[in-house]
Amino acid sequence: MSYEYKITPKDYGIVCNNDDENTIVKNINKFLKQKEYRKLYKWEDTSVPPPSMPERSFRISHYYCQFMKQDPRWLFDLKPNTDLDNKMRFPDHPECSWLLHTRPVFEDKYKSQEDFDNVKQFFSNLIASLSFPTKLLHTYKKDDEDRL
Repeated sequence: MSYEYKITPKDYGIVCNNDDENTIVKNINKFLKQKEYRKLYKWEDTSVPPPSMPERSFRISHYYCQFMKQDPRWLFDLKPNTDLDNKMRFPDHPECSWLLHTRPVFEDKYKSQEDFDNVKQFFSNLIASLSFPTKLLHTYKKDDEDRL
């Protein structure tokens, strides 16, 4: 009998101020170094919303990302909750100045309980390493792209 262990993408709000960015990045990088992973990558945001969906535009100057292509494969990114036009991604949570998005990289399922538990534990430890309170803001359903 085969089982599938699913990890669903989630958005967490980090209860902090905008200027806590460097502290959050420093804490995440310290955690990643302890796990012998590379530090966060800082990227300029060059995304362009589809012309037919201007409401999906969310202009930010940069975000941070880290991903692992090896098993058990995971990705997370760190983005501001407020964009350059003062529009909030999660307007019901203005106390969360930064957002942590977690998800699988290539698959939405893992082949063993051990892989499943490892990824769940990794994200739990990552959230604890932030040293700021967090709130689960959104759990994605299959084909749910309303916030991606």
